[in-house]
Amino acid sequence: MPIVQPPSMSPNFGFAGFLAAMQTLSQVKTQMKPETEMLPSQMRSSLQKSVESIALQKGHNVISAYESIDIIPYEDKKKIDLLIIPEVQLSDEENSLTPTVEPPKGPHGTLKKGTVQYTGTLKIKGQLILQIIEPLTKEKLFIKSIPYAYNPVTIETVVEYGEEKEMYQAASLAYQSVQRAKQNAINQALEDAYDKLIDFIKTHLPGGEEAVNLAKQARELKTIKRY
Repeated sequence: MPIVQPPSMSPNFGFAGFLAAMQTLSQVKTQMKPETEMLPSQMRSSLQKSVESIALQKGHNVISAYESIDIIPYEDKKKIDLLIIPEVQLSDEENSLTPTVEPPKGPHGTLKKGTVQYTGTLKIKGQLILQIIEPLTKEKLFIKSIPYAYNPVTIETVVEYGEEKEMYQAASLAYQSVQRAKQNAINQALEDAYDKLIDFIKTHLPGGEEAVNLAKQARELKTIKRY
């Protein structure tokens, strides 16, 4: 990430995770499975560049980017006025996504195909959050959030089998199909949430006098709470 040296009267921004601005920390968290707890690496890189661009357009001085606040060197924490932390928090909710099993034999010994079927709805919702903190004291100086919801996704899969001994294999195939469908829906929701997060940052990232006042508060905190 490029380093932009700040003018003397402008607040200094850094970012950790994805973003850059006053001093920016960007973390994206979800409450799903481990593989979706962070945005994909390419999306994180794009988010970092986008936030840096937004911050510069609003007149901020971008210092650097970090993967987390814990790895920011102490000397950088002293230099950085403000750390920007954008977050995506998502959770998934299943509605009746349980298997229905039909045996291969019908009434009176009639032969037919057995089936394992899943039908249900996946709802993905959460919130977009933008925080600005003073990195040395970790004091929160700005926080804004909005609810987020992705259109409900209908998931349906049917796997047929011929004999009862094939039921377990059919059930395994049906389950794997459902998991793929869920993951695809989650990936689409993350892409949608990413786009909305960028717009959210453009709208709500403080600039001008508001940003200068936040930087003053941050510098006062560093003076009051000496480390």
